[in-house]
Amino acid sequence: MIEADLVVDATGRGTRLPRRLADAGFPLPGSVVVDGKITYASRLYTLQEDPGQNWFASYQPTLAPTHREAPSPPTSAPPRGSSA
Repeated sequence: MIEADLVVDATGRGTRLPRRLADAGFPLPGSVVVDGKITYASRLYTLQEDPGQNWFASYQPTLAPTHREAPSPPTSAPPRGSSA
């Protein structure tokens, strides 16, 4: 067993950790759920028997940013120091 002050289970809603803890006889700890507001869509396409070479594909991977940027100020707010 490894002792820890904090354990983060970031495996998502399919996590098996609560079940494994219960099966091992441990009480379930409190949890905090963060909604990342991420969605996805998918679609299944059926190709013709011989699609030939007149079709194209697009692959657009999503990558995490490599550095943090300061948030942009809201465009509807007046500039700081403005009397407006």
